[in-house]
Amino acid sequence: MSKWYDQSGGTTYDLSVAASGQPRIATASGVVILENGKPCLTFNGTSHYFTLGGTNDAGMVGDISVFSVNKALASGDTVVAKGLTNSNTAAVMQWGINTQTSNQYMGSTSDGTTRINKYITTASFGSQLLISMINDESGNLQMFVDGVGSGGQTAVAPMNDAAYPLEIGRDPWRASLNFEGTQQELILFASDQSTNRTGMEWNINNHYSIYEQWDRKSCMNVRRSSDDTTKQIGFDGSSNMSEAEVLSFVNEAGPVLDDYTGAVSAYSLRKVRTAYTGSAIKVRRSSDDALQDIGFYSNGDLDTTALLSFVGNNLCSNPNEWANGVTRNGWTEISGSVLKFVENVTDPDDIY
Repeated sequence: MSKWYDQSGGTTYDLSVAASGQPRIATASGVVILENGKPCLTFNGTSHYFTLGGTNDAGMVGDISVFSVNKALASGDTVVAKGLTNSNTAAVMQWGINTQTSNQYMGSTSDGTTRINKYITTASFGSQLLISMINDESGNLQMFVDGVGSGGQTAVAPMNDAAYPLEIGRDPWRASLNFEGTQQELILFASDQSTNRTGMEWNINNHYSIYEQWDRKSCMNVRRSSDDTTKQIGFDGSSNMSEAEVLSFVNEAGPVLDDYTGAVSAYSLRKVRTAYTGSAIKVRRSSDDALQDIGFYSNGDLDTTALLSFVGNNLCSNPNEWANGVTRNGWTEISGSVLKFVENVTDPDDIY
């Protein structure tokens, strides 16, 4: 993928990288890469990353809030950073999130002299996670995984303005410590979003289904009048009926930035703001280096039909009628509720 478009609606901070550093979104066999049923970008741990270039930090200095959906496969890797990540050196550090040994994520900020690190020790490498970091107005650096965090660490103020760009998947100071795993969404605020954090996390998790947000035991079965759909409603963490679950069912979760405005940049493989009319990503075809913008379906999901069409192969027009294991026109459905296909040709294309 050659470019990840900023959907925030403010100053545009599109992420890009040269061909050699581009993460992959579809395989050589013409399959969109999925994580938990949703499209994802795969980073190889050696060369893949995105950058804003120059010393651009998207205004992320001071009170900041970061929401990231990713799956890490190794320690010592950079999820996102402005400056040095995996060290106690403060002079070239602004802020960042990286992985540590023993399934830990570390959030860091620096004022140029003092560096503060906050650890989450309850993460699990190899699992899709929602990681949140907030450098708040009360002088605390907080880290959360799947909505759960620990006490805040005294933060630094003002934050250092490191002379390196904001990058996803690489330490911009070292130009190394590349991320290995998948990333699907990154939303950045140059403000303290502590009061909105749980709502933001609920919306993100409602789309990606990363973790359970309530007690699975049901207290009632409700019916939605608009379409007569029914749903079991459970309990929240306080053993009360889950109001969030009811509202989710009644209203259906909309784009997260419709409700939580003010993000300085927002990168996702779903539409996160209704008013955004641009594309989600720009992809590159490996066979001829052709480029193509890929947008969204009307429901806000990534337009994987357009993505696979760009690969240059003809898919069955109605794959739902295929039986598992049946081959049609050189394509075989191999399993799963989200259909995947294995291509039987000699010159497939990777999509980056």
